[in-house]
Amino acid sequence: MVERQYVSLTDGAPAEKFFATEYAEYSVKQMDRRNDGELAAYQRLRAAIFVDQLGWAVPVDARGREYDHYDIEDDPTVSVHGVFGYAGNTMSSQPNVGRAIEHIRRPHFLGGVRIFTLRSWSNSMVMREFADAGMLPDAILYQLQRQYDCSDLLELTRLCVQRGRRYVPTGPYALVPTPSFDMMLARDLLYTAVFSMAASTGRTLALALVHAPYVKIMRRTHFVFDMLYEHELTCKQGYALTMIDLEASMHKIYQLDRPRALRALSLCDDQSERPSWRQYRLGPEEQKILSYDMAAEQPS
Repeated sequence: MVERQYVSLTDGAPAEKFFATEYAEYSVKQMDRRNDGELAAYQRLRAAIFVDQLGWAVPVDARGREYDHYDIEDDPTVSVHGVFGYAGNTMSSQPNVGRAIEHIRRPHFLGGVRIFTLRSWSNSMVMREFADAGMLPDAILYQLQRQYDCSDLLELTRLCVQRGRRYVPTGPYALVPTPSFDMMLARDLLYTAVFSMAASTGRTLALALVHAPYVKIMRRTHFVFDMLYEHELTCKQGYALTMIDLEASMHKIYQLDRPRALRALSLCDDQSERPSWRQYRLGPEEQKILSYDMAAEQPS
């Protein structure tokens, strides 16, 4: 299996990093709040995961979108990053309609994450929204402020991907075969944005409140983290407050799964604030072709 990487630059739009596999293409980019379609797709997925699946008591509008004030505020300390899947440009003949139909290269939203570059604890969702909802004891919040300087942290919130191991898009334009997309790869690609932010800011700790099933995923995928607080982790609706050591995680991932580590650092530039990560950077030839083991990647 071969993965090809390249960057697309479109005037007025964020740079988009592409990862092309044999059967599908993926991209990761910082999302533009002014793009209502992308934002709505992210909000609908948040509603499906955090409200419908996990039962969180957060607002959902009449169109099924989970929303909050961070979606509309122009705050430079908050960025939203998304992963998209693409099916290529093809022409196919459809017997049932008697004409050739162009399979337009459309993006399918696969997942997103919101990253806070904290300036003060008052900007933190953990300290504000999650605390106000009664999800975290005051003693834990007090200890968090005493033990950590918020300017050393990133905060990860609303990280979610489409359900299941593989995602097959549906919709009115699904008239031609559409490949399924690997959600393990989509989740990994979200972390390319996280590692890029860590490299550019020098902040290698990430605070994240995660639901119980995701704690298992973090352990299985070699992340190094401390459990600051846990609540009913044996239940699907349980959650934990975690502090992820991104630098230690990168070292461990590199030792156990080198292609995944290289992919995770593919958005970091050579002026990274983390010089220790430069040893892991791709050389010119590796940037062209990166092999990885994705046994489940099959044509639909």
